[in-house]
Amino acid sequence: MEELVLVLDDILERVREKLLSEWREERDMLGFNVKGDETRKFDVMAERFLVDEIKKRYPEAAFFAEEEGEIGGEGPFIVLDPVDGSTNFLRGIGACSVSVAVADEPYLESVKVGVVKNLISGDTYVGVKGMGAFLNGRLIKASDVSELGEAIVGVDLDFPDRTEVSKVFPLIMKARKLRKIGSNALEIAYVAHGGYDAFVDVRGVLTCESFLGAKIILEEAGGVITDGDGREIKGKVDLSKRWTIIASGNRILHNEISKVLKEK
Repeated sequence: MEELVLVLDDILERVREKLLSEWREERDMLGFNVKGDETRKFDVMAERFLVDEIKKRYPEAAFFAEEEGEIGGEGPFIVLDPVDGSTNFLRGIGACSVSVAVADEPYLESVKVGVVKNLISGDTYVGVKGMGAFLNGRLIKASDVSELGEAIVGVDLDFPDRTEVSKVFPLIMKARKLRKIGSNALEIAYVAHGGYDAFVDVRGVLTCESFLGAKIILEEAGGVITDGDGREIKGKVDLSKRWTIIASGNRILHNEISKVLKEK
C-alpha cells in the first residue's frame, strides 16, 4: 500500500508541474467530455499523462476518467479527475486539484486509497483504508465542532437553475461562516483536516470522480460523508450518475445539517 501511495504521489506531482509549466496556456476548448461538461486542452493532456504513467507501473489498471470515460482493464480500478476546478485553473485562481481514488473492485465502497493534490500549492492529502488520513505526511483529524452555529461550512452555490439556490437558504442562515472555492475534492479534503467543519453540495450534478478520492480521506480522518439524503455512498462506479453530498467532521453536525436542509 505504501508503494502505491508513493507512486501516485510522484505521478500527481509530475502532472502538477506539467500543468503549471508546460500546459497552463493550453486553454482551447475542445468540446464536451463523456458527461457533457466543457473540456479544455489541459484537461485532456493531464488525464492522458496520468493514465499513461499509471499504466507503466500497473499495466492491468482500469480507469474511470472524467474526459475519456471507462478504460478497460482487470484492476486495480482507478477513478480520476485530472483538474477538479478547471475554471479556477483557467482563470489563475489557486483552488484546483487533481484527484485519484484506487479500488480493488469497480464499486464506490471498495476504494482503498485516495489522493488529492492542490495543483497550485502542492499540498497533498492521502487517505488509506484502515491506516488514517494525512496532509503532507502528517496525520490529520476532522473537526469536532458539532453545532451549526459555530461551524464553517463550504456550500456549492453553482446551481444550473439559480432558482434552486433556495434549497440551501436555511443552511446559509444558520451556519457561522460560509465558503465556496470551486473544487469539490479540495473542499471535502478541507473537512478532513478541520479547515472546514462541513461541506455541502445538493445541486444534483456531482459525479463520483469529483469526490471519491476525497471521500476516503475524510472517512479515515474520522469524518462522515453521505448523499444528500443521508444514505451511504455505494454501488457500482458510474460516471453518468449524479450525486448530492453532505460531508462533515462528525456525525452530530452531519445530522443537524441534514435536518436543516429538509426545512422549507
